[in-house]
Amino acid sequence: MGAAIVPLVIGLVVLALIAAAVVVVGRRQQQVRRRVVETESVRFRVPAGQDATSLLASLHTAGYDAAMTTADTDSVLAVAVDGPGDREAVRSVIASAPLNPEGDPSPPRVVRFLDE
Repeated sequence: MGAAIVPLVIGLVVLALIAAAVVVVGRRQQQVRRRVVETESVRFRVPAGQDATSLLASLHTAGYDAAMTTADTDSVLAVAVDGPGDREAVRSVIASAPLNPEGDPSPPRVVRFLDE
């Protein structure tokens, strides 16, 4: 009987750690989204066929806070910027981001923000 309790306790501890990690990650994402919305940001409509997660990953790797929002029914990527120089750097990161998480290259395109 005691041998059956040990795996049960270990399983409960693992589940508790996973739940805590999900809460921490969720709070971090809320903080990033709040920062992006409350600061100066540029918005880019994610084109059909482009995986938004690869854009987010590329921007985060380049050091930018970004979050997904919606406009009408389209997915829109909002990126916090600190000025005109950042706009061009963000444009470059988006243009060179892979099409999907597998790393397929995206077709050449002109990156235009919604305010342009």
